[in-house]
Amino acid sequence: MMKVAKEYTLSERFEVAFNRIHESLKKMIKINTDKFSALVRHGSKHKVISTFHEELYQYSKLRNALVHDKTKLGFYVAEPHPEVVARIEKIAEILQNPIMHLQSQQKMSSVLTMKTALNFWSIRCVTTPTLNIPSIKTKSASVFYQPAHL
Repeated sequence: MMKVAKEYTLSERFEVAFNRIHESLKKMIKINTDKFSALVRHGSKHKVISTFHEELYQYSKLRNALVHDKTKLGFYVAEPHPEVVARIEKIAEILQNPIMHLQSQQKMSSVLTMKTALNFWSIRCVTTPTLNIPSIKTKSASVFYQPAHL
């Protein structure tokens, strides 16, 4: 017998992502309550959670409307927009792996910083030939920029 993949509604996907976020918050924030809003409020000191805390409050209101106003099985009073569902699923993924998210953000930040610094100095060295060559220090290495015309 072949299994057919079920296509889930946006409401179902939203509810599952919300529950994943709720579980992640309970693991990250050690307080004596399971209340979502309290977890978000206490977690706002955490870098990753603070990034999303306003959205999380809004999503909790939407979740309450979807779940608590349900009058029969398989029936939700509304369907969230696809963009909202994609966003809450992305937040759930990030909160389930916050360290990986922070590491990828730091790597991207340092790459952008180095590229921006080198671009700035290459323009300055080309337009000002007597300018001293900059040394850019990072945690892992020092980069000495040598313009091609020198």
